[in-house]
Amino acid sequence: MAGTASKNASRAERKRRRRRSAIEPKIGHLKSDHRVRRCFLMGLEGDAINIVLAAAGANLRKVLRRLRRALREWLLCRLCFAGPARLRIAAA
Repeated sequence: MAGTASKNASRAERKRRRRRSAIEPKIGHLKSDHRVRRCFLMGLEGDAINIVLAAAGANLRKVLRRLRRALREWLLCRLCFAGPARLRIAAA
């Protein structure tokens, strides 16, 4: 792929290369951050299953982080606007 080979590549091949260069860092982060260093499933199908599960786990963590942040903001908002009278009732 070095030298003149990339100049002679078709439009579809260049598009595939750009897509791959965009995805490679994400796979690297999955491997380092989400314990995907070794695949214990056999074959190409096992590799595909392993990456899909790792990506699903990463997405689930992202959703849970956003949910936790939204819940924290909601609770702080409720406590700030509750006023001292409502806090005394809730404590009793």
